Amino acid sequence: MAASSALADKRAYKTLARISTRSTNSIAEATCALLRHYRWNKVAIVTNVGAVAWDRTVAFEEVFHLRGVQVVKKVIFDEFADGAAMRASGLIQEVRNSARVIIFLFSNTREQSKEFMLAAQGEGM
Repeated sequence: MAASSALADKRAYKTLARISTRSTNSIAEATCALLRHYRWNKVAIVTNVGAVAWDRTVAFEEVFHLRGVQVVKKVIFDEFADGAAMRASGLIQEVRNSARVIIFLFSNTREQSKEFMLAAQGEGM
């Protein structure tokens, strides 16, 4: 999903889900609608410690619970964990063994998402 106007051309990016970014709750609702559409009823959440990530995670978990999406695994990394630290923790393998759909809810969304994706790729995901 993207909120960038650079990806707004629906003819070029036909499979991209576009959502309102007005609130965390609206993003959680949109994410849940996408999950339910594809009948993906079990997910893992990957997040980090810190107030911003905690608030996001709680909002998503509440919406998921109300809409019947089960969080089968929740992994919490250090707020400034890089890919090497994520791999060393062994938590990526736990996520891999728990769910096929992973929701990232990091405080520093772009950087930590990138680090997690590189670490997951390094673990064969």
